[in-house]
Amino acid sequence: MKKLLSLCLVVALLFTFTACVPKVEKPATPSNVKASDTGLITWDAVEGAIGYVVTINNREFSVTTNSYQVSSVTEDFTYSIVAVGKDYAMSDPTETFTFKGKGFTPPGPDLSGVTVGISGGSEVKSGQTLQLTATVNGADNKAVTWSVTSGQDYISVDANGLVTAQEVTGDVVVTVEARSVANSEKFATKTLTVVAMPHLTQAMLDKLNVRKMAFDGFIDIDVYTIGLFPTLETTYSVTIRTMLDGEHWYAEYENSAGGTAALYTANNNGVASSVTLSFNNDEEYVAITDDAGNELAWADSGYVNCLAGLTVEDFTFNEDTWRYEYNGDDALAEKVITSINPYDFVVDGFSLLINGDNIEGIRAVSGDDYTVVTGYRSIQELVVYVSVEDEQTVIEVPTINKYSHEDKHDLLNQAIANMKALDSYTLDFKEIVASVYTSDLTESGFVETVTADNYHFVPYEVSYLADYTEVHTPKPEEGYGYHKVSDALYNTYHISDGSFLASRAFAGDISAAKPSFDFAAEIFRQVYTDEETGETIFYVADEMSGVATTFYNCVGNDLALYGIFATRGYTSETSSFTPYVVVKDGYITKACFYFNMGLMYGVVELKYSDFNQTQVPADVNFDGYEVRQIPTSWDQLTLQVSDDFSETGEDVEVNAAEYWKYYFGDENVQVPFFGEALGDTFGFGLTTLYNANDGSNIKRAIVLYYDVPLDIDYTISTSLDAVRKFLVSQGFEKDQYGAYVKGDVHIAPVDKDLDLQIYVWTETPPVIE
Repeated sequence: MKKLLSLCLVVALLFTFTACVPKVEKPATPSNVKASDTGLITWDAVEGAIGYVVTINNREFSVTTNSYQVSSVTEDFTYSIVAVGKDYAMSDPTETFTFKGKGFTPPGPDLSGVTVGISGGSEVKSGQTLQLTATVNGADNKAVTWSVTSGQDYISVDANGLVTAQEVTGDVVVTVEARSVANSEKFATKTLTVVAMPHLTQAMLDKLNVRKMAFDGFIDIDVYTIGLFPTLETTYSVTIRTMLDGEHWYAEYENSAGGTAALYTANNNGVASSVTLSFNNDEEYVAITDDAGNELAWADSGYVNCLAGLTVEDFTFNEDTWRYEYNGDDALAEKVITSINPYDFVVDGFSLLINGDNIEGIRAVSGDDYTVVTGYRSIQELVVYVSVEDEQTVIEVPTINKYSHEDKHDLLNQAIANMKALDSYTLDFKEIVASVYTSDLTESGFVETVTADNYHFVPYEVSYLADYTEVHTPKPEEGYGYHKVSDALYNTYHISDGSFLASRAFAGDISAAKPSFDFAAEIFRQVYTDEETGETIFYVADEMSGVATTFYNCVGNDLALYGIFATRGYTSETSSFTPYVVVKDGYITKACFYFNMGLMYGVVELKYSDFNQTQVPADVNFDGYEVRQIPTSWDQLTLQVSDDFSETGEDVEVNAAEYWKYYFGDENVQVPFFGEALGDTFGFGLTTLYNANDGSNIKRAIVLYYDVPLDIDYTISTSLDAVRKFLVSQGFEKDQYGAYVKGDVHIAPVDKDLDLQIYVWTETPPVIE
């Protein structure tokens, strides 16, 4: 146990944003706060306010208007608003609201290197054949090896991809694989259904008139290039599982990080509401709204059995596909797919899967979808199998349950309160990292001194003496941190040649950048007390491992990843641990967690000390420091351009606002200032070429790079969706290729390997002579 305790792990990405200290003549608190189901937050304008600070998921963003676009249905978020008056005087914050959407875009495929796709249909009739075709991209050798990975008793596939089906009396699901000869690690799978000649009766439909149902299945996704001659780029699948009982709806889905997550929805006083359990052990109900922003009634939602009451007349038999296809109301078809599928889906009807005297499932093929993979067209095929509760089958829909309080939690709850109340302390962060590419371990860390006005980080190297004594060698010349400018403004900074230089500016109180310790003791379920040391160790429940993100906060995304990927760590075949904290003398003195990022994994150890006695190092001096303010317009930013805007034709740095006027040929052009959605995250901008929709529409454009934080699911979805919603709020409309258009201004926000890039262009750029 003592050896395990030396492996301390702690991470903090989620910040606690506290209310700012009020000043004289502070503005009024924003009122009439609303959020649509598209993520547009609005409130009444506050008299005398020069801007607002919107706190989204414990991150602060500055805006100058009384609206803000946040993450879409792909993410849960909390939000509150503070008005900013003259001299950065801050109003009292609004209450904290919670929003949760209902739809998710399926995770994208790996399009790097060799890719394999399979085309040619997804159903083969009983006793007949189906020709499949494999497409290999990224390799000169286009050959593949075909095989049947499931259902060998029902089909065979030859070397040319010809599938031959046996005679069947009911539908059978099988899977074939095409594996690249050039790179055997790259392959595609395709799920096929061997279709038997069905016959639909009312008695079969009546069996679906139940309260409890479960759906298990998959979505096959074909990804195509866009252009005059589109080609199949790849084929991949995601699994889904949903359950409902009339009062609750539950779904499991694959997130973009490759893990499995869950959604909970419930009937809350007649309103369809998302249900979450926070690290503070609070069950939260958030009303789901319709397109008009009205609360969605549970009876009108897709979270109940939408198959009940259907008749034979609602279906038409398709002689070509041997399927009974729904011919009724499009709205009901959308509800049926909503009850089955947690992902976004362009609904285009559905059909029944019939086996003998039973309806086994539902099949649906989407319309063209340009949102699954940016720059590609996707087609989704949904196949799910339905289970109904009867005498032989019991269905229990999972619901969120709060963790119970026990006497052992009192000690930790008091320690949490004490940590939050501290004015100063020292944090020692040490990482022990391993990689699949080497057997060596890498150890390093930093010491952070947290005081009222500065959070200063000093990195250190780790080495060992001959007797294995551990030595930490600080590198003060590489220091960095957070610096308080006022009650409503703080900067990140770094040291260069002995000078302290501002990096970014943030609205709000600097306390937002401290480790939040924003969790309840009750989510820690196992406790061990070391009588010899007087320490008590609390281990968190597995599903709450993300609490490690509250143990520390750092500058930038790199170290933050460790907390995002916190999980159970194994010290042997029989022993393991989840993220934990150590309590002694009323404080959290240590924390520890294991993280696994696939190719890289390791342990983080944290130690807290010098409570209310810490001071920043003596060489931390802000004399002559130039404060960074939050940019509010293009006039304050520059672009690097390489066209005839410069007299020499070489790259030149120009004022962004002036360049927009030149590029668009319009003195009054209005290019949205993305800082309203992203805060002070602008990196740089360059002239470039952009494929606006297909290979025949290459445009001279400007690409803007933004240094945005990672979400806890290892995406930039929050930032990407914030930009999209911001554009909609500015009057832009989305076209079929995912770009946003208003007049002659075209904008495409893109996730490029976790870098947020925003392309801006016009159909009539200036001519280079």
